Amino acid sequence: MTPPLLALDGLVKHFRPRRGLRWHRPRPLRAVDGVSLAVGPSETVAVVGESGCGKSTLARLALRLLDPDAGSIRLDGHEIAGVTQSDLRPIRRRIQAVFQDPAASLNPRLRIVDLIGEPIRNYEAIRRPALRERVAGLLGDVGLDAEHLDRFPHEISGGQRQRIGIARALALDPALLVLDEAVSALDVSIQAQILNLLMDLQDERRIAYLFIAHDLSVVEHFADRVAVMYLGRIVETAPVADLFAGALHPYTEALLAAAPTPDPARSGLTRRRLLKGDPPSPSAIPSGCRFRTRCPIAQPLCAERDPALLPVDDTRAVACHLRP
Repeated sequence: MTPPLLALDGLVKHFRPRRGLRWHRPRPLRAVDGVSLAVGPSETVAVVGESGCGKSTLARLALRLLDPDAGSIRLDGHEIAGVTQSDLRPIRRRIQAVFQDPAASLNPRLRIVDLIGEPIRNYEAIRRPALRERVAGLLGDVGLDAEHLDRFPHEISGGQRQRIGIARALALDPALLVLDEAVSALDVSIQAQILNLLMDLQDERRIAYLFIAHDLSVVEHFADRVAVMYLGRIVETAPVADLFAGALHPYTEALLAAAPTPDPARSGLTRRRLLKGDPPSPSAIPSGCRFRTRCPIAQPLCAERDPALLPVDDTRAVACHLRP
C-alpha cells in the first residue's frame, strides 16, 4: 500500500479566549478535537461540513500556519508538528495553499510578475529576465497570457485572480495543495473552469489536493474521497461515489438532504428529515456523541459515550453507535 503524502493523526487545536471578568473563566473553543486524516499521492480528499465545524482550522494546521496543541502532522513521512519555523522553510516547498478570496490573498501593490515570482526569489537566486520567463510559463499553465505579467490584481477579473493564486502556489512545484474554499467566491461558470483547470494540473503534475468545501455538488465532481466534519471531529469518511450513493452517518444524510437538487422528487430527498436548530458551540460540546442534540435517531446510549471513528470496510469509516 502506498504511504500517504500527508497524514494527520489525533490533531487537536483549542483556542483559549482572553479572560473577561475576574470570576469568569471562559471555556476553550475546541475547533479541532482529535482529527485523523490521510491524503495519498495524486489524491483529492475533500473535507465538508457546516460553517464553524473546524474545516479551515484543520487546513491551517496542515499548512503549519497554526501550531497544534496535540497530535501528529507527517508530510512525506516526516513529522512537522513540532518543527521550528526555520526548519519548516524547506518543507514549505512541498505544501502550498490556494485561499478562498483571491483579491484578499494577493498584494494589491505588486504586479503579477512579482506576485508569482516572490516565492521563487525566496528559494532561488534568479535574474529578472529568467524570472519573467518562468512566471510567463506558469501563467500559460493556468490559461493566462504573458500580457498579464505587468498588470496589478485590480486590473483583472476574479477568475483570473484565482488563476494567479494557483500559479503562485505552483511556483515551487509542490506535491500537495491545500484548497480552502478555493472556488466558493466565484461565479458558477468560472467555478467550473477553475475546477477543470485544477483537475488538468493534477493529471499533468501528479499533485494531491486537500479540498476544504461546503458545496457538495462541487465535491461530487472533484474529489476522490470525502471526510465529513462536525464540531471539530470527523464523523464519516468514504470514497465520493459511495458517500453520495448512501451515507451512513445521520449528519451526512442531513447534509445531502440540504444540498440543492434539480428534481427533489426524483432524488428521494424529500423523504429525509432535515436537521432542526443550530450546532452547539465548540466551547460547550454536549456529552457523549456531539451530534446527539440534533440527531433524529439518538438513543440514551448516545449521551453516555462518544463514538469513535471505526472502519466499516476497507474504504469507509463512521462514528455512530447506531450505524451501519
